[in-house]
Amino acid sequence: MAMRIRHIKGFNGGVAGGLAAHPSERVMYYVVGSSVLAVFEGDPTKQVQLRGHDDELTAFAMSPRGTFLATGQRGANSDVVIWDARGLAQKHRFQEHNFEVCALAFSSDERLLATVGNERERRVFVLDTATGKIVSNTTLLEPKARRRTRALAWSPACGPCYVFASAADMDLYLYTLDPFKGWVNCEKVVTGSVRKAVHALCFSADGAWLFAGTASGDVLSINVARRAVQVRQGAPAAAARRRRTTPRDAERAALRVRGRSQVMHQVASAGVSALLLAPDGRRLLVGALDSSLSLFDPRGEGPHTAPPLAAVPGAIVALSAAAGGGLLVGTQQGDISLVPAAGGRVAPVLQSQRGALRDLVWAPCGGSLATASASGTVCVWDAATLGLECRAALHNTDAAAQSVALSPDGALLVSGWSDGDIHCHGRGGAQGGAGGAPGAPARPAPGAAAHAPGAALWCIPQAHATAHSAGVPALQVSHRGHFIASGGAGGEVRVWDVASRELVSHLKHHVMPITDLKVSVVSVGLDRAVSVWDLRCDAAVRVVQDAHQHEITCVAVNHAGTLIATGGADCAVF
Repeated sequence: MAMRIRHIKGFNGGVAGGLAAHPSERVMYYVVGSSVLAVFEGDPTKQVQLRGHDDELTAFAMSPRGTFLATGQRGANSDVVIWDARGLAQKHRFQEHNFEVCALAFSSDERLLATVGNERERRVFVLDTATGKIVSNTTLLEPKARRRTRALAWSPACGPCYVFASAADMDLYLYTLDPFKGWVNCEKVVTGSVRKAVHALCFSADGAWLFAGTASGDVLSINVARRAVQVRQGAPAAAARRRRTTPRDAERAALRVRGRSQVMHQVASAGVSALLLAPDGRRLLVGALDSSLSLFDPRGEGPHTAPPLAAVPGAIVALSAAAGGGLLVGTQQGDISLVPAAGGRVAPVLQSQRGALRDLVWAPCGGSLATASASGTVCVWDAATLGLECRAALHNTDAAAQSVALSPDGALLVSGWSDGDIHCHGRGGAQGGAGGAPGAPARPAPGAAAHAPGAALWCIPQAHATAHSAGVPALQVSHRGHFIASGGAGGEVRVWDVASRELVSHLKHHVMPITDLKVSVVSVGLDRAVSVWDLRCDAAVRVVQDAHQHEITCVAVNHAGTLIATGGADCAVF
C-alpha cells in the first residue's frame, strides 16, 4: 500500500521574507525545509507541497500580482526555480549559482527576477520570467569585502530602464538596468557617517525614495536620484538657499542633526527585519526582532513616537498583506499570525517549532504527539488538527531538547536536554488512560495532578552529565508511569523513580551514545549493539553485537514484549 503525506507542520523562520499571501486569492505560501507549502482558505490542513530542491531553501519571493513564485537553495545544486503560482508547477529552472542563493525579488511588472549569490560567489543575475533566460548579470562591487546580501528590492517606477537595490551588511547598492540592451550599472549609496547594517529594503510608491531597515531598529531614507542618505523633506536644499551654501554642505550638516527632519528614525528597540508599503502608499509597516509591528510615516517631522500597531509572539521576519484583509506575520520561532487591518488582537494561523526536531513520540492514548526541538522547546500537538496543545521551554540556557516522553495518562511531559538534565513540565491535566480513548479514567502517574500547560514541575540536574559527555538523547516513561529510563551520551542507561527523582538503576554496556530505548529496557546505540536489560540485577541479559552495518538509530518493541525491531543508518530494518 502506498503511503501519502497527510500533513506537513512547520515554517522556516530562518528565511527572511519566507512567507507570502496571494493578493487576490485566499492562498498563502511559506517555506518549509527544502519545499514551499501552498495553504488554501487559511486552513493549514488544506495544503499542497511544491518540491523542486534537494537542499534547504535560503531565498523566497512572490511576484507583486501573485503570478509567480521563486525559490532558491544552498548546496551543490544551488538552483533558482520559478513556479506558476496558479498551476502550482515548475515554470523555469536556473542553474548558474554555485554555492547559495541569498536573495530573490520580482520587478513590479513581473517581467524580471533578480537573484543574488552568497558572499563567496557575489554574482547578480536578472532573468526573464517568460523565458527563464538571463537578461543581464554583474558582480557585486568590492569583491574583497565578502559581505552577505541581506535584502533585495525593485523600484515600482517603470520606464525604459529598471532600478533595483541590494543591501550587504552596511553597504547599499543601486542598480540601473536596460533589459533591451542587457546593460546594468551598479552604484554604491553614499551613507556618510551613517554606518548601519541593513536587513530590509522597500521603495516608496513613486520610486523616488528607498527605505532601509537596520539592525539597530532604525529606518533610513535614501534619495534614489542622489544615491545618498539624506534628510527626507528637502531640507538640505532649503538650508542651502538660506545660508548660501552648497546642497552637499547642508546635507552633511543635516546628518549631524537629530531633530525636526531626521535621516534616521528609531522605530523599534531591536533590528528591523521586514518592511512593507502600507495600502495608502505613504506609510510603512515595520516588523522588528523585538516582536513589534509598527505603522511608520517616513515623512514625519521629528522622532517616531506612535505606539506599535501590534505585538506578535516572536521575532518578526516576514510581512505580507492578506487578500481577506489584515496582515500575515511570520516569526523566527516558526509561527504565522494574522493581524487585523485596524490592529487589535493577533490571531494565530500556524504554530510550529524552529530548529531540527530531535525526537517525536505518540501519546499512549494516540490522540496527540510530542516533539523535541534543537531550538530548546518541547511541544504537544493534537493529532487530528495538528494544533498546538502545549509548549514548554527553558529560560536562561542554550541547551537543546534531545528527547521527549509522555506519561501514560498524558499529564506529564518529560524531556532530556543536551546539558544532561531531565525536566518535567505539566501538560495541562490528564488526557486519558494508557492505551485507552481520550477521557477514559486512569490511575494518575505520580505527580500527575492538573497543571498549567507548559509549567515547570521538577528537574533531575546532571542526570547524564560527566566530565567526558553530556546529553540525554533517549528517554522513556514506564507503562505505569512510576519510572523513567534515560539513555546518555556516554552510552549509559539509567532508571529513575518518578516520585523521588532518585536513581534506581545504572546500566552500562554501550561504548557510544545511546540513540533510542524502550521499556522494558531495550537500548541501541552508535556502537551497533542491541542490549536487553534485566532491571532486577542491573545487567544485560542479551546483547547482539554488530546488529547493523552502521550505527543503529531507533528501536521498537511489540506490546507482548516478544519482538524487537531496529533501524539503522544502513537503511535496513531488522
